[in-house]
This record gives sequence, C-alpha cells and structure tokens, in this order.
Amino acid sequence: MSAKYELTATEIEVGEVTLYQIKALKDFADVVIDDLGGYVESLDNLSQDGDCWVYDTAEVYGTAVVSGDAKVSGTAKVYGAATVNGNAVVAGEAEVYGNADVSGSVILSETCKVYGDTVVGENASVSGTVEIYGDATVNGFAIVSGAAKVYGEAKVYGNATVTGSAEIYDTAEVYGYAGISGTAKVYEDARVSGNALVFESASVYGTALVFDNSTVFGSAKVYGAAETSGACRISESAEVYGNAVVSEDAQVYGASAVYGDATVYGNAQVYGTASVYEDGKVYGNAQVYGAAEVYETSEVFENARVSGTAKVYDSAKVCGNSIVFDASEVYGTATVFDTAIVFGTAKVYGACNVCGASRISDSVEVYGNAKTYQTCVIKGGAKVYGDARVYGSASLSGDCKVYGTAEVYGTTFVYGTAEVYEFANVLGSAMVYGGAKVYGSTRIFDSAEIYGTAKVFGIAKICGDAKILGTAEVSGDEVRSSGSIDA
Repeated sequence: MSAKYELTATEIEVGEVTLYQIKALKDFADVVIDDLGGYVESLDNLSQDGDCWVYDTAEVYGTAVVSGDAKVSGTAKVYGAATVNGNAVVAGEAEVYGNADVSGSVILSETCKVYGDTVVGENASVSGTVEIYGDATVNGFAIVSGAAKVYGEAKVYGNATVTGSAEIYDTAEVYGYAGISGTAKVYEDARVSGNALVFESASVYGTALVFDNSTVFGSAKVYGAAETSGACRISESAEVYGNAVVSEDAQVYGASAVYGDATVYGNAQVYGTASVYEDGKVYGNAQVYGAAEVYETSEVFENARVSGTAKVYDSAKVCGNSIVFDASEVYGTATVFDTAIVFGTAKVYGACNVCGASRISDSVEVYGNAKTYQTCVIKGGAKVYGDARVYGSASLSGDCKVYGTAEVYGTTFVYGTAEVYEFANVLGSAMVYGGAKVYGSTRIFDSAEIYGTAKVFGIAKICGDAKILGTAEVSGDEVRSSGSIDA
C-alpha cells in the first residue's frame, strides 16, 4: 500500500525534540492531496494505514502512535508512549501521554489530560480541564467533564457522568447512568451505579454501594459497607456507614447518623443529630430526629415520632401515631403505639404496652406486662408494672404505684404515694391518694375516696360517695356506699 503522507521540511522544536509538519500524498477521508497537517517526530507516530490524521498544529511525538481512523486536531498533543486509535478524536488543547490508550469512538477535547496507564475507550467523552491518570479506565458512553479527575484504578463506564470538580479514585467504580458532580468524591472500593447521584461535597467510600435512584449530597458521607438504594436521599452532613442500609424513599439528613446494621426505609426520615445504629430499624412514615437514638433491635415505624434525647432500644417498638420525646426511654420488648405519648424522663420497658391516647410523662415508669391505653394520663413519679392495666381517662401522679393485676380506669385519680395492687379495681370517678393502699380483690368505684394511710383489701367494695381515711382499714366482703370511716 502506498504512503498517504510524508514529512515536510517545516520544523518546530518541542523541548529537545524536532517535529516535522506532514503533507498528504493522496485523498482520504476529509483529507485532500497536498493538504498540510500537524506535526510528528517521525513516520512511526502516524500510521500510513486507515484514515487517521493529525490536523491543524496538533503534535504527536515520542513513541506515541496514532492509527486506525483516529484524528488529532487543534493544538492537541499525543506523546510519550501513548496510543490513539479506532475512531478516537483528540481535539482542542487535549493531551494524551504516558502509556495512555485512547480508542473506539472516544472524544477528548478542550484542555483535558489523559496520561499514565489510563485506558479511555468505546464512546466515552472527556472534556474541560479533566485529568484521567494512573490505571484509570473510562469507557462505554461515559462523560467526564468540567474539572473532574479520575485516577488510581478507578473505572467510569456505562452512561455515567462525572463533572464539576468531582474525583473518582482508588478502585472505585461509577457506572450505569450515575452522576457525580460538584466537589464530590468516590473512592476506595465504592460503587455508584444505576441512576444514583452524588454531588456537592458528598463522599462515598469504603465498599459502599450507592445505586438505583438514590442521591447523596451536601457534605454527606456514605462509607464502610453501607448501601443506599431506591429513591432515598442522604444530605447535609449526615453519615451512613458500617453495614447500614437506607432504601426506598427514606431521607437521612442534618447531622444524623445511620450505622452498624441499621436499616431506614419506606418514607422514614432521620435528621437532626439523631442516630440509628446496631440493628435498629426506622421505616414507614416514621421520623427520628433531635438527638434521639434508635438501636439494638428496636423498631420505629408507621407514623411514629422519636425526638429530643429519647432512646428506643433492646427490642422495643414505637409505632402507629405515637410520639416519644424529651429524655424518655422505651426498651425491653415494650411497644408504644396508637397515639400514645411518652416524654419527660419517663421509661417504658419490659413487655408492656403503652397505647391508645395514653400520656406518660415526667419520671414515670411503665414496665413488666403492664398496659396503659385509651386517654389515661400518668405523670410525676408514678409506676405501673406487673400485669396492671390503666385505661379510660384515669390519672396517676405523684409517686403512686399500680401493679400486680390491678386495674385503674374510668375518670379515677390515684396520686401521692398510694398503691393499688393484686387484683384490685379502681374505677368510675373514685380517688385513691395520700399513702392509701387498695389491694386484694377490692373494687373502689363511683365517687368513693380512699386516702390518708387507709387500707382497703379482701373483696370489699367502696362506692357511692363513701370515704375511707386516716388509718382506717376495710376488709373482707364489707360494702360501703356512703359516709366516712376514719380511724
């Protein structure tokens, strides 16, 4: 095959190297016989085969080779031991050097630099002031632009885009239709794929996986072996790490943290300085915020809210439309649900249930197998435990105690240091207060009052407007429906 070009006598000096302008010896592609091209150091720099050409004032030197149907134009430079082949285009002020290999239908433009042992191939596009170096690979239909950098052994492929001042390095991979922009960084052995977006100053590293339609932005971090998927959003200065998984439409933002083996999914939100960790789960439409903590194997779900410095742990569950806030704690296998509210420094634990529209506050403790429900209010330092039940619109306060299998309901009031226990029932609009004790299988109802240090036990019934006070004791099967007993 006859030569398609020759070297002319027109020379330029590049450092200590002399380059010669080339001249076409025949028509091919868009080149016409006698057309002057760019500059090469020797005939070894530009293949005589194919439609490859060096245009304008572009330069090819060293042991670099341009072959196939590749084009080098503008003021572009190809040097060192670089190779440009296939249908690749190197244009503008782009530079390819070192052992870089550019092939396929790649387009390099503007002032980008490709060097080291980099491979750029297939239909990739590289522009701007981009630098691709080390052992990096960019191929597929990937676009790298702006002032981005891809280096180390990083890979960008598929239809991925990397732009802005983003950096992809180490052995990280960005692929699918993923987009990395701003000053974001993806490094170590992280993977960003699907339609995921990482932008602003966010970081993804470790062996983290960010995929589907998830977005990581702000100064957020996803690292360790964490995963984000679905359409979840990790933003502001939030961190997701360890083996944590955030998925579906969940949001993690503020300065919050999700880590360990925790999972956040559904439409859940974790924000503020809240933490979800160990095997904690937050899902549904739940929100965990403030400085709240959800950990161990606890769950917060449905429309529940946990905030303040509240803690939910062990295997506890907070769900329904319930609210847990302030410095309260829910733990053990306790469940808080419906529209119940737990706040103050209250503690709900054991296997108890706090539900309905119960309000548990102050330093109250509800534990054991106890259950509070309907619209009851428990405050102060009251304790409800054992298999006790408090419901209706009952109100407990002070340092009173309800335990055993006792039940307090209706519109009753139990307060002071009063105790209701064993199988006793207090109902209606009755009141038990002071240091009184009601136990056995007693029933206190209607508008009856038990107070002072009085005791009612056995199977006694106190009802109507009867009052038992002072140190009086009523026992056995006695029934009192009026008057006062004071001893």
